[in-house]
Amino acid sequence: MKDVTRLGEPEEEKTMITINSTFSDFMVRRKVNVSPRTWAKDLKLYDTYIRTASISEKELTELNGQDAYRFLEHCLSIKPDMQYKYWKNILITMNQFFVDAIQMGLIPMNPFHSFRPNKDRFAPRKIVKDGDTVFSPEELERVTQIALDDAEEKQCALPLGILVIKHLGIRDGELCALKWGDIMKVKNFYVIHIQRELVSCVTPDGKFTGFEVLNHCKTPKGDRLIPISPKCLEIFRLIKRYNAQKGIPVSPEELIFQRVRKGQVELCSPRCFYGRFARYCKMAGMSVVKSPHDMRRTFVTMLNDAQMNIKKIQQYAGHASLAQTMDYIKHRDVSDEDFGILSSL
Repeated sequence: MKDVTRLGEPEEEKTMITINSTFSDFMVRRKVNVSPRTWAKDLKLYDTYIRTASISEKELTELNGQDAYRFLEHCLSIKPDMQYKYWKNILITMNQFFVDAIQMGLIPMNPFHSFRPNKDRFAPRKIVKDGDTVFSPEELERVTQIALDDAEEKQCALPLGILVIKHLGIRDGELCALKWGDIMKVKNFYVIHIQRELVSCVTPDGKFTGFEVLNHCKTPKGDRLIPISPKCLEIFRLIKRYNAQKGIPVSPEELIFQRVRKGQVELCSPRCFYGRFARYCKMAGMSVVKSPHDMRRTFVTMLNDAQMNIKKIQQYAGHASLAQTMDYIKHRDVSDEDFGILSSL
């Protein structure tokens, strides 16, 4: 006999399938496919915007395009000055959730698929001059000399990390993961093999705790060989000498950038360079304090100014796409001379 509900007995409540009831399962699966930093970013966006939205308690199969507009208004009520680029990060997380829900058979289609809000709905982007994101030759020379002087005064290799980024244009996570064995001689010149990256460790609740070296790069394109100039090679020799003086091992399998802390040798994180970098910029009298990533942009821009083939620049930068390389290339501000030329046309 089939089960029947007797008169007077409460019917068994149907469990609603909602964003909030399934998001934790989605995050378990997502953790396998993305970096710890991306996973932690998704979790933060969920806690800040998605979890508290009314649509997140609605039956998943009943969500529609109107709910996308309601969700946008909810996000803007939390962050009224939200820019479109920031909103796209939230939308990416939502769309990835819906794609996962489709794969799990929970919904037939993505209810946000055709949602394209007007960009005027968001706060305007802050206008950033190219000169604020790349170093001028004068700034580069001053910061370089300050870093060299600081390294000599303290007999410490860490200030020289900034010079390595200047000569190689690598990411700070790649800088921290370099090993002495990555430097190789090919015929009559030296190259360095960029093949791993330092990343943040993330706890199950999305908090960052320490760092670890991955035996691969950010993308397959990140695995690359970069020529080492004689000046850069001399910087590496100086780093090795300073490390040896401090008792930091310099065998081929050892990380190039390590430090002694509380009597123990430990790896360096990008944080070891940020403070120094900002201090050197201020000491150089720069009106805009730039970052190690701006040094990387400067490297790409200088290669372009030297008329290097754009595909070769992409290769040295380790970019996954040519569009990304093009976005890194900056230009100097328009000068009085340029205005004179333009007015004569």
